[in-house]
Formats: sequence, structure tokens, C-alpha cells
Amino acid sequence: MGNKFYKLQEIAAWQLSGNQTVKLPELQRGFVWNTSQVETLWDSILRGFPIGSFLMTQSGNDLLLVDGQQRSTSIAYGFFNPWNDNHVDFFDKGNKDSKHIPVLWIDLDPKDKLTDTNKFLIKIVTRSHPWGYKSKNNRETLTMGERKRAIELFKANPNSAAVEKYTDFENKNTFPIDANIPIPLCFLLEELYSDTKHSNIKSNLLRRVKVLDLENFPEIDHTSYIERLSDKLQSENLEMVFSSLKNIIRYEVPAITTSNDIIKESDFSEETGSSDPTLFVRLNSQGTSIVGEELVYSIFKAEFPRFKETVEKVGADFILPSKLLAIVIRKCLTDLDHNEFKNSLNINEFRKKLKQSDNEFRSKLCELVEAGTIKNYFDNVLYILKATDSLHIPQILIKYLINNNLEIFTLLLLSVKDKELNNQEILEVKKTFIKACWFNLDAKKFVRENWKDAIEGNDFWTDENWTKLEIECKYICPLFKPGNFLEFVGTQIDGKIPYDNWYPEDFKDFYSAEIIANREDIIKSCWDKVLNTIVWNREVLIFVQRAYFNYNFSEYNSLDVLTATNRPWDWDHIYPQNYVYNRKDNVDSRIRNLYNHNCNLRALSYDINRSEGANVPPNKRFTGSQSKNDFFIKSNDYEYWRKINDRVKSTNEVENLLSAFQHRMINIYEEIFESLS
Repeated sequence: MGNKFYKLQEIAAWQLSGNQTVKLPELQRGFVWNTSQVETLWDSILRGFPIGSFLMTQSGNDLLLVDGQQRSTSIAYGFFNPWNDNHVDFFDKGNKDSKHIPVLWIDLDPKDKLTDTNKFLIKIVTRSHPWGYKSKNNRETLTMGERKRAIELFKANPNSAAVEKYTDFENKNTFPIDANIPIPLCFLLEELYSDTKHSNIKSNLLRRVKVLDLENFPEIDHTSYIERLSDKLQSENLEMVFSSLKNIIRYEVPAITTSNDIIKESDFSEETGSSDPTLFVRLNSQGTSIVGEELVYSIFKAEFPRFKETVEKVGADFILPSKLLAIVIRKCLTDLDHNEFKNSLNINEFRKKLKQSDNEFRSKLCELVEAGTIKNYFDNVLYILKATDSLHIPQILIKYLINNNLEIFTLLLLSVKDKELNNQEILEVKKTFIKACWFNLDAKKFVRENWKDAIEGNDFWTDENWTKLEIECKYICPLFKPGNFLEFVGTQIDGKIPYDNWYPEDFKDFYSAEIIANREDIIKSCWDKVLNTIVWNREVLIFVQRAYFNYNFSEYNSLDVLTATNRPWDWDHIYPQNYVYNRKDNVDSRIRNLYNHNCNLRALSYDINRSEGANVPPNKRFTGSQSKNDFFIKSNDYEYWRKINDRVKSTNEVENLLSAFQHRMINIYEEIFESLS
């Protein structure tokens, strides 16, 4: 059908203006690019580099964008102006709140901040990182000191003075910190696309920027931001840059528009608009790859477009629609085969099922989605997991447990179904679900073996049944008694025993005779699984710090759609990483072995009020508004943390730090044991 060329403004309008004719086909997915990809794309555009072509197909009066969603959304970010009342209709429906849609800036005076490969310094700010990323390495987060300075600057704006959580700053009241003279890219683009002369563009930019309240940004020298910007706008080298940038209004992206045959009607189609995603899959294989469940979900959306919105609403941001559909398919299969265990379907198996002439599968699938069965199941399970009882699991931990343990969650969802449980039963389900996620020896085998019993029974997730499973010691690891664990950990640390040989001399000190009987190899495997979970699994830190998470991130499960900015906290080393990493002098081997374990880590909000960055010693880590309780620091480990005021060198200092590690490891395990027993 021929080719067409689109200017940048036209591409941005597909998402920033309503009633546009360019739309996404149902088989497309959400926005998956990270921040560095967006910034690099705009550097290419401003330099006049080609960024490839779009692929479209005609569908009635509309054009469907088959390939190019990530680039078109990134272009729209550049034109998005939160200081105007833009109509926002992003392809990516994850942008539910226009106050927190990512905003792009350009530094007019990057100086030494540019990398060897970039000519322009483009900076993106997001809800999780409203201060942007480092300029030299745009995959690297800012230091604590820089974040603290950013918070102070943002709060200097009268509109943000009362903001308590930094994730509540509106994007129009934030800006990139690691820059010299940044201005919103949308301001520059709007002026460049106007017919005004260069001199007027500069004066207009200065007028626009004055509304941003950046007078004191940043304190690089004693000259104010506005003065430096004014001087820069008058400089000869910027005149040359502007002359080059003016060419952007002529920048175009080609689009290949082909006939509808390229996204042809499938030969088993039931509904108008059904599509074969083969081309879409191949095109995306060169970018951020699309695999597994996403392929099946693409087929589903193309085959049943009327169900797309229904499926996407069910997960409530806790599970990807593609993963939820995988559960629906397994429910469908097991219903059709008398509750027998069924694996997930791959793309070819799914298509074959849809093609069958006597299609019970297709009918059952439609019934489960249309009748709201899965929605009821999911709502009920979410109600259980979110219950504010003694566990009160933070929302982000619920999301991790669901998505990182899909087999276990599938079993939970299909066995609990829509049953009404009392408070005690809810607590038992939460405990056993967490134990199943963290302490299984083989999740797939466990689910396969217990599938039918769980689906048909009423007591699978009870404490009583779980005690039996732990005694069997087959797929679920029993938790060992913590009584002798303190002495054991101390002995292991002091003895410099390799971590892969951390076994007690006698397992009878930790397990009952009933569990141990003739099972030494299995017990070793169980011991390894439990110990590795305590030592390495960061979800454990969220669990022990759940009061901190529930207060600071109560609404959080996925703050924004850019994959590199999906959490507003950091994993912080209590004994600083800088004291150990890449240091060859005076670092005890035991400290080097342990400093990256959970016993030396805490989850820490990016806006923590610390006076310095990564070199603050442990004895200054738990002062001010951030209490020891926030970070699950108990009196018995704090006794040792408070004695460490610098890098440890002497024998006595090393022993204090090792004792802090030892007691914190014990405290973490005891909290898990007592909470889940």
C-alpha cells in the first residue's frame, strides 16, 4: 500500500491527542524500554540519525502500528508537557496518572557529563527516580547525598513543600540533578516547531523556565540558574547548536504501510479482527524479546479481542496479564480432565487447541473469562494475602511472591477458589503460602504431586496439613528450631568454614527425630534451602521490615512503566560496601564473605535523611527519624553495630562486626520462624 513519512510531532500526537487514526493492534504488549533506551533514542533523533521505520497495516479507517510502539512512546515522552493540560492517551495504559508520566529534559551545558557516544545530554525523570540517573552512566542511580539534595530542592517549591513521600512529587515539580543547565525537552521542541526566530526562541525559553522554580538549581557556583541559562542562551556555541536543532522540524520517520494480508485473518478465527502474531513476534525478537506466556497472550488477544480488557483488569497490577492467562488456561484444561494436573501450553499447543473442531477448550476458556470465575478467584486470594493481621504482607512482597512463584500461586488460586475463610484460616493460608514459596525443594514436582488433592480438598493450606508435608520432608523443607542456631552461626563464622559446608555436626540439635530418621541427604538439602533463603533472598528483608514497607510504600506494587525504575528503595549495606569492595588491604576474609549477605543489608527508601552517601559507618546509620525498628535492628545486634565508627582493622573491631552479622542473621531467622510457625 506504499510508504509514508511522519514528523515527530505527528508521532507524539498518536498518544498525546485524542481520536488519532494510528492505533495499536490487540496483540501488542505494554511499554518495556528502560530509561537509557529512551535517552539514547532522543540523542539519535537530535543528531539526525535514522531510528528505523514503523510498520503499519490498514484496518478500516485506522492504521495499526505493528512495529514501533517503543519508539513512538519514547517520542511522545519528549513532547509530553506536564505544565500544560495535555490530553494523554498513551498506547501504554500503564500511564494511569498523568502527574507521574516520565518527563524528558535536555542539558544545554553538559560540559564533561557527556559519554563518548552521546552528543546531547537527555535526562528522564520518573516517579521512582524524580531526580534522574547519572549522566556518565545512565543505568546507574544517584548517590544518597545527591538524592538528599534533590529532595531539599524539590521541597523548596511551594507546591511540594508538604509532600511527605518523595514518590508523591508531581513530575512538573522535579528535575534531573546530575546536569548543569537542564530545561524540559518539551519546551525546546515546542519552540523549535514554531516559526519564531532564534532570538525569540531563546527569550521564550527563558520566560518558560522561570515558572519552574529552579532559581537555586543546582549550587554549582554562586551564579543563579536563570543567570547561567540567560548567559548560555546568548553564547555563540549554543547558536550553532540551535541552528542544528532547527533541522529537527524536518526530521521524519518512515512507515511501511502494507495490506491487511500481512496480519492476516487466522483460519480458525471466531471474531472480526483476529490476527496471526507471527510477524509481530519476529519483529520484536530484535528488541526486548517476547517469549513464552507473552506469545500465547498475543494469540489470545488477537483471537478474543473482546476479552483483552477483562483479563487485564483482573490482575489489579499484581500479575502480568500473560501470566494470569496461563493460569486461566490451566484451569480450563484441568476442568476438562477431572481435576488432573496440567502443564502450561506453549504457543503451538495453544493454537492447536483453538483449532479443534469439537472445541470444548475454546468454549470453556470463554466461559471462565466471561463469567468472571478467575476474577472472583483472584479477588479472593488477593483479599487473603492483603489481610491486615499479624503478618500484614506489604503489597510489593505479595507481587514478588505471586510472580516469582507462579506454580505455587496457581495451586493456591485454584485450590482456595472463592471459599470464604475466617481470620484464623486466612492467617494459616498466608503462612503456608510463604513457606511454600520460600522453602520448597522443587516447586514443579510439589505442585504436580499435590495438584488434585489441593484442588479437591479443603485443608491443603492449613497448619495441620503443612506439618505433615514438612515431616515428609519430600518437597517442602521443615524449619529448624532456632534454639541452637546462634551458637552454630558463631562457630561457623569464627571457624572460617566455607559457606558451602555450613552443616551442623548433629542435625538432632535442630530437627525432631521423626524428621531426621534415615534422611541425612534430604535434611542437608532442606538445610541448604532454608539457609540460602535467609542469607540471600531479598524478599526476606521486605518481610522482616514489613512495618517499614507498609508505612512508606503502602500503595506501591509498580510505580511506573519504565523497567529500570520499578522500585523506590535501595538495598543498603549497613557496613558500607566501599569499606570492602575492591579493597585488597586489611579486609578480613570472613567480612568479605559475609558483607553482601542479608545480615548486612536493609531496604532503604531513596529519600532517607542521611548526611553523607555510602561511607557512613554503622554507628550513624540508625539515628534521627529512621529508627532501628524500621530496619529490623534489634538490641542484641545494635550493641555491636554502635561500636563500629569506621573501617574495621583491629582484631577487636573485626569481632564486633562479625558479632553484628551473627546476631542479625539469627534475628532474621527467628522472625521468620516465629511468624510462620
